[in-house]
Amino acid sequence: MEPAAFASAMRALRSALLLLVLVAPAAGDVVVLKDGRKIEGEVVRRTATEVVVRTAAGEVSFPAAGVAEVLEQKTREEEYRDRLEACQSGEDFYRLGLWCREARLPQRAAKLFARAIEIDPDHAGARQELGFVRHDGEWMTPAERDRRVAAATAAAMQEKGFVLHDGRWVTPEEKAHLEKGEVQHEGRWIPKAEAMRLQGLAEFAGEWLPIPEARAREAAAGAAATAGTPLEFHIDSLALVCGTIPAEELAAIGAGIGAGRAWFDAEWLVPPGRGLFGGLLAEFYVFAEDEPYLRTIPYLAARSFHIPRGWAEAVSRTHGFVWTDPIAISSARQRGRNRTDLVGQCYHHLGHLMLNRLGFEGTLLPPWYDEGVAALTELHCHGQNAVFCRSGAGGGEGSASGRIGVAFDWNVFRDGTWRSRLAREVREGRLEPFDKLARREFGQLELLDIAAAMAIVEWLDSQGAGTLLRFHRGLRTGAPRAPLRVLADGRARQEYFDRAFRLAVGLDHRQADEAWRRWLLNR
Repeated sequence: MEPAAFASAMRALRSALLLLVLVAPAAGDVVVLKDGRKIEGEVVRRTATEVVVRTAAGEVSFPAAGVAEVLEQKTREEEYRDRLEACQSGEDFYRLGLWCREARLPQRAAKLFARAIEIDPDHAGARQELGFVRHDGEWMTPAERDRRVAAATAAAMQEKGFVLHDGRWVTPEEKAHLEKGEVQHEGRWIPKAEAMRLQGLAEFAGEWLPIPEARAREAAAGAAATAGTPLEFHIDSLALVCGTIPAEELAAIGAGIGAGRAWFDAEWLVPPGRGLFGGLLAEFYVFAEDEPYLRTIPYLAARSFHIPRGWAEAVSRTHGFVWTDPIAISSARQRGRNRTDLVGQCYHHLGHLMLNRLGFEGTLLPPWYDEGVAALTELHCHGQNAVFCRSGAGGGEGSASGRIGVAFDWNVFRDGTWRSRLAREVREGRLEPFDKLARREFGQLELLDIAAAMAIVEWLDSQGAGTLLRFHRGLRTGAPRAPLRVLADGRARQEYFDRAFRLAVGLDHRQADEAWRRWLLNR
């Protein structure tokens, strides 16, 4: 560019940039207030009582007593004009642009950066300030860079014989498989659904989830449809907790279930995780109202292969029910109780589920042992016992008070004094021999029997790691065929328990009966 033309262009640019500051005051006073503020402008009047300053926004008056000093110096606008007049090179305009950016004048800064690259098209600093990137030796916008990269990639992939499918470059053969909905699994092209299943996933509501979670969500949706009301639910790695109480309460029950599993796993030497429940989630249904509980009975019953005749009618009269095969399921309703008792029933049912799933092969466990462990589970989950079970018609299980013994009442379970009360019964000779306990069905268990069962289980646990598991395995061996739980023949029943106690602690059932009583009295 000719010197004269360049000078003319520079004057035009300065004129354009100066339009941005026409509203600035002509003079350069700075009024410093005693509170620390600084006002730039022109002092147009100063008296003993006030100082008047003309600013870009108009005249402003300040009490003279509040003014610390008036400085005659360049305002920011004046300094900007002086700097602009001195600009010659691209670097000069770039530096002034940085000054404007620091002074929070972004529009001026952008114009100055643009002027810098007009003079010096390869000025890296100004280019970067304006958002340009360097690609293949050229400055361009990121969008242009991305367009060029995409075009180059497409050309290279097409040259290699690849085609585009859903944003990915694949071979024509792969595209043909993908368009048929197939995916590659271990070197084979198979339908996507089959591949997902091989990876342990199942589809629910259009989403592929781990099979246990998908099945649990299906169960919750089916229960809600059957109940005729929306259900809240909580899902974790061990259980689905679903019902008509608030979600935060369901989550709290889920946490209690986790604590119960941790206790049981440690005492019975069970590997943690879903293996105990056949790789699926245990399902707990919790209802504050009667109708959803009653409506879901047929739905839940249809998911078991072993529901006896009359079972549904029987459990419709109880507080709840539980079974383990093929899915571990608990259902409970509040029905006149407080919420603590409803939650306690979930934990009590958890005990039944865990114990009966352990080594399950179709037989059932002795009622005293089954109930004793369930009661201990509830105790470990929330510190008291509010629920006990007894048999209903057809073998269903539900909450009931049991028959209160003469010297034993319900409150000793709620206040935690049941062990001392049981010890008194033992000391005074009112507790029957073990064989009497071993012959009782669920419906015949009194509160005193349940306390004795809990104590026997605790005694076994005190004999060292693995004792409970050995005893449990002994009970599984030779157990009567379901639905029987109790051997009616006295000799067979005694031999059955002799075998279990010997396997666990090396004693027959009479010696074990004496040993746990001594242990209780010496606690």
